[in-house]
Amino acid sequence: MKKGIVSYKIKWLYVAITIVILACIPRAIELVCGNYVFGFDQGKHWLGAKALVVDHKIPLIGDEVGGARGFFQGPGWIYSLSIFYLLFQGNPYGGIILMFLSGITTVMLALWLFKKAFGALTSGCIGLLLAISPILIESSRLTWPPHMIPPLAVISLYAFWKMLTGAYMYIPILFFVVAMMEHFEIASAGTMAIVLLLYIIPFGIMKKIPLKIVVLSILAWCIPFIPLIIFDIRHQFLNTKGIIETFGGDRQIQSSLALLVANHRMIFSTNIFHSFQKIFSPYYIIIGLLIIGAFQLIDRTVSQTKRQFVFFLYLFPCILFGVLLFYKNDLWPWWLYELSVVMVVLIGMNISWMLEKKGILRFIAIVTFILMFAGYTKESIRFWKNDYPNYGGVHKIRGKLDALDYIFQDAKTKDFGIFFFTPPVYTYAYDFLNSWYGKTKYGYVPPQEKRAVYYLLAEPDPEKPWTYKGFLETAVTGGTTVSRVTLPSEFVVEKRTMP
Repeated sequence: MKKGIVSYKIKWLYVAITIVILACIPRAIELVCGNYVFGFDQGKHWLGAKALVVDHKIPLIGDEVGGARGFFQGPGWIYSLSIFYLLFQGNPYGGIILMFLSGITTVMLALWLFKKAFGALTSGCIGLLLAISPILIESSRLTWPPHMIPPLAVISLYAFWKMLTGAYMYIPILFFVVAMMEHFEIASAGTMAIVLLLYIIPFGIMKKIPLKIVVLSILAWCIPFIPLIIFDIRHQFLNTKGIIETFGGDRQIQSSLALLVANHRMIFSTNIFHSFQKIFSPYYIIIGLLIIGAFQLIDRTVSQTKRQFVFFLYLFPCILFGVLLFYKNDLWPWWLYELSVVMVVLIGMNISWMLEKKGILRFIAIVTFILMFAGYTKESIRFWKNDYPNYGGVHKIRGKLDALDYIFQDAKTKDFGIFFFTPPVYTYAYDFLNSWYGKTKYGYVPPQEKRAVYYLLAEPDPEKPWTYKGFLETAVTGGTTVSRVTLPSEFVVEKRTMP
C-alpha cells in the first residue's frame, strides 16, 4: 500500500515538473537573451522603485487610471518592484525575473491548490492549460503591473472553492487576495469583487455565514486599500471622486448601447479565446468544450460542491459582462486577466471530466490536448527563432543601452549634458537608464542641461518619423552641431558644442 502511494507521488511529481518545464520554455526567452521591452511604463515604474529605495519616498498611489479624473491604482506594484531594485542594484533585468516568477508561480499554485481540491487529473489539466496559455505566456515576458493578476486569481478561485465546501474562514482570505489585485490592476479587483459579492451575498444568507466572518472579510478587504485611503483623506477624497465620476460623471463618454456591447464583446472574446492555443484549435473547439462540459452540471457522479464551483465558473463571464455594461466607455484587455484564468480553469475542469468518461468524450479531450500542444510547440519554436535574436531597435533595452554607450564613448569625458526625445513625450525610460546605467558603468550621470559638449538622443516615431527633427531644430537650441548619427537601433544622436 505504502509502495503504491510512493509510486503515485513520484509519478505526479514527474508530471508536475514536466508541466512547469513546459511553462518555462516560452517564458524564458528574455531571461536568456537579456534583451526585453523597456518603454514608457517600465521607465516610470522603475523611477518609482528608485525613489522608494534610494530617496526613501514611500508612495501611497500607483498609476493613474482615470485620466483627469484622479483615479489611481494602489502602490503595491512599486513596492514589489523595489524589492527587485534592491536585489539587482537597480538593473531592470530584475523586472523580467519578477514577471517570469509570476508566470511560473501561477502554474505551480494551480498544480498544488487544485490537486488538493479536485485531484491530480484535474489539477494537471488546469496546470497544463495555464502553462501553454498564449495570453499568460505573453504576460510573463513584459514587466507590467496587470501581469501580476494571474497568480492572485488562482488563489482567489481556490479560496472560493473552500468557501463552497463550508470552510468559511477562507472568505476573508478570498477578499484580501482580490483586494490585493488593486495594487496591480484596480479594474480587475473591483469587477471581480462585484461578481463575487453577487454570488456570495445570497450564498451567505442561505448558509447563514457567521457575522464574525462578514466583519473579518470587510477588514481583510480594507487592509490592502490602506495606502489609497490615506491618500484620499489627505487629498479631499480625490480617488473616490474619480471612481464616481468614471462611472457616472459629466465627463463620462456616453456610448450607444450597440457600440458599448460591440466593444465589450470584442474585448471579452479576445481575452477568452486568446487564453488557449488555437493555431490548430479553432474557436469552435473552445465553444464545443464549453457546451459539452456543461453536462457535468447534471452529472450525479460529480459532487454537488464541485458542480456548484463549475456553475460559478460558467456564471463568472456572464455576470462580469453585465457588470461592465455600467462602464459606458471602451474596455481594455488587461482589465480582464482574471477572466483568462477563470476560463482556463473552467476548460481544464471540463476536459478532466471528459477524460474520466469513456468513448467519444475521452477521445475529444485527448484530441483537443494534442491540437493545443501542437499549437504551443509551433509558437514556442517561433518565439525562440524570432524573438531571441531580435535586436528590438528603439523598443528594447539593448538598443537603448547601445545608444548610451555610443554617447559615453564618443564624449570621452565626464563633463557633458544630454537631452532626450521620445514620441510619448515623457522620457521616463531614458531618465531611469541614464541614472542607473551611467552611474553603474561609467560613474557619471549626465545632467539634462547644456554643457560645453552636450548630446541629443532622439527616438523616431515609426508613424511620424520626421517629428524628431523638430526636437533637434527647435525644442533644444543653441550650440554648434558637430555630428548627427543614426545608430543601427534607429536612434538619432546629435552632438553639439557650446562656445
